[in-house]
Amino acid sequence: MSVHFEAARHLDCTLGFIRKAGALAGVVLNPATPVSVLEDVIEVADYVPTHERKPRVWGPEADPYVLEKVAEARQVAGVRRS
Repeated sequence: MSVHFEAARHLDCTLGFIRKAGALAGVVLNPATPVSVLEDVIEVADYVPTHERKPRVWGPEADPYVLEKVAEARQVAGVRRS
């Protein structure tokens, strides 16, 4: 189960409840959400999905900086590229 950073007042507790219930817990990043929000919750997050576009915006093109955001999130998580 994944939760948007903006949707939870105490995201670390929310992720902990999800994990305690036996599910994997993820933090969703919108294009405008800074990766720095992960620093306090990365230890309790199992995955970090990202949106390619701003909410309610349709079109064929993804925001170009989403791949940069993914690379930055991997760095915050300490994940090495395989």
